[in-house]
Amino acid sequence: GPSLNIQSFHQCSSLVSIKLDNMNFLLWRSQVLPSVRSLGILHHITDAERPAKEILLSDGEKADNEDFTMWINNDGLLTSWLLSLMTEEVMSGIVGVENAQQIWSSLEDQLFPMTKEKEVHLMDRLATLKKGSLSVEEYVRKYKHICDCLAAINKLVNDLDKVFGLAR
Repeated sequence: GPSLNIQSFHQCSSLVSIKLDNMNFLLWRSQVLPSVRSLGILHHITDAERPAKEILLSDGEKADNEDFTMWINNDGLLTSWLLSLMTEEVMSGIVGVENAQQIWSSLEDQLFPMTKEKEVHLMDRLATLKKGSLSVEEYVRKYKHICDCLAAINKLVNDLDKVFGLAR
């Protein structure tokens, strides 16, 4: 794999425009994953395996494995970078994790269910929103706000559905 340094991640940081909070996991993930992939280290978050610390030489002696050293370096940088892209609230929920893969699976376990729950709630709000006594401006503003909230969790409401929804 590639040997990375702090600059590798510094350049990727400009591509992530939001900090992870408890409600924007899917949007955040959609910005972070391509960066991690472009650095050639996606396996650090998708795979729990790591290279062996030592290798056995042909004469029976053991030696430090350079792949392990590079893995530890890259994983440390990735772990620090991921933590820098989170709010303190999210960070406090993943105390005790030691590497990037543990962080990633902890985030998915904790935040993905919240995202699904939020999606169901928002879709329900969208379906039941009535103009009633609201002014047109107020109705459109509320409708747009729910659509924006759905977009934040990567559930886009297509324009045609918006037109039909608003026309109800």
